[in-house]
Amino acid sequence: MRDTNGLVYRLRLMDLLEPWHTPMQCIHDIAYENLRDIDLRTVLLCLRDMRYRPPRGGDTTFDSLNEWSATAVAKHFAIHNLLSLIGLKPRLWMARYSMAENLPISCSMLSKAASRFNVQDVHVYVSCDFGQGERVLDFTYPLHMASQEFPVITQWNMQEDCTLPFALRDSRLIDANAQGLIQTRIWRKQLNHGLAMHYNVLIHDHIIESARRDDADEPRSDYIHRHYLRLPVCSPG
Repeated sequence: MRDTNGLVYRLRLMDLLEPWHTPMQCIHDIAYENLRDIDLRTVLLCLRDMRYRPPRGGDTTFDSLNEWSATAVAKHFAIHNLLSLIGLKPRLWMARYSMAENLPISCSMLSKAASRFNVQDVHVYVSCDFGQGERVLDFTYPLHMASQEFPVITQWNMQEDCTLPFALRDSRLIDANAQGLIQTRIWRKQLNHGLAMHYNVLIHDHIIESARRDDADEPRSDYIHRHYLRLPVCSPG
């Protein structure tokens, strides 16, 4: 029987120190109350469903877990950190993409500007080998954003690649530290000249505000509980 969901990592997940210990305990308790078990798949889907906005304290693992919020940058830095702590060897990547071609921008003015000024952005994701070859991991958008036509990973196990949400170009390895964050910011500015950078920022703000409309501010434990109950049950294969 293959462990497709990551139960083999259960004890390591529960043995993590802060800032992981408290959210892991919360996920475990919710799982127990619902006659389920904690596994790597469950944890990654809970991270997928974080509030979609940058942590106020900065794009760090500590701040994203403490505030339970992140966009692709902080979220995948945190996922890289988690996989490293449980003994795996993930790799962190950045890649560029066209915002006009890949985002469901609901504001017509911003959509036209993205196309006119060829607005580019930098996406961050992870790859990791769970024992049967390297897999692509991308848990950018929370489940509720599917209603706004954002691409959401709904089903996943460690035998599969996540479907990347964008048509990515020029993928580059980055370090999972402050230098890596600086690299993403520098490349984002290099890709967007003049008004393009102005609209890049406005589009980011627009998407974050769109995500906020379909979600709620509440304590971290309540937020995790509400979104956990939306996760489909999946037994080890």
